[in-house]
Amino acid sequence: MTSAAPALGPGLDALLTSRLRRGLTGTVLEKRTATIVFDAVDGGVWTVEIGAGRGRARRGSAANPTLVVRSTAGTLTDVVRGAASGVTAFLDGDLTVRGDLALSLQLDGLFAHDADRPAEFARAEQTTAMGVRASR
Repeated sequence: MTSAAPALGPGLDALLTSRLRRGLTGTVLEKRTATIVFDAVDGGVWTVEIGAGRGRARRGSAANPTLVVRSTAGTLTDVVRGAASGVTAFLDGDLTVRGDLALSLQLDGLFAHDADRPAEFARAEQTTAMGVRASR
C-alpha cells in the first residue's frame, strides 16, 4: 500500500471528511470502534478511524486495520458519494474487502443521510426490540 494520494475527481479526501463531519449518531456505526483503510489501487490510501459516534479521515495506511476496502479510485469515490452501491461493487468483483465483513456492510451508515441515494442500494440500519439493539 502506498501512503500518498493525488486529488481524485471531487476529492476522496473531501468526500470522506464531509461524510464523517455529519457524525455517526443514529447510524449503525454510532457505537462501533474501528480502523478502516480505503486503498485506491490507482490513487492512494486513506484511513478512517471511528469511535464514540465520530469519525476522522486521514491520508495513509494503518498498521492493524479492522477492515481494508480496496478498489480503484473511481469506484471508491462513487461508493462514498452514494452514486454506486458498495455491495454491488463487491458482488461484481470491482471492490474487495479484507477483515471485518460485517463492518464493511455497515459502512452504508456513512451514507445514511443521503436522500438522493437510490432506494435499491443496501442500507444498514439498527433497531431495538424488547431492549435489545440489533443491526439489520
